[in-house]
Amino acid sequence: MGRIELDETAWVNGRNYRKNRLADETTLSCSGALVQMVKMAPGSTIPNHVHQTSIEFYYVVSGECRLVINEENHRLQQGDMFLTRPGDIHRLYNESNEPFTLLVFKTNAAPDDTFWTNE
Repeated sequence: MGRIELDETAWVNGRNYRKNRLADETTLSCSGALVQMVKMAPGSTIPNHVHQTSIEFYYVVSGECRLVINEENHRLQQGDMFLTRPGDIHRLYNESNEPFTLLVFKTNAAPDDTFWTNE
């Protein structure tokens, strides 16, 4: 048992978002497991990307956004949960005037498993 706390100094910039790794496979004692907090500023977009092995489980902490998976639109708001599977092309739009915060649980995560489809 252990408490996991958000380290405010551990934020890393991604493509139009910031992420903070909360727990990894060592902390979770599970190969390929990862938990991270993701924040998107108002008006920002995380571009189309896909994972070959990772399954991502999203839990919306605060705000609203539009999630597009394989060209199907979904509105996400606080308390919503969603799953993406390997091969799903997905992107996120924060079209609101408020920040959007997402908790992401990953399984089968591997280094260099994110492929940006516009490259």
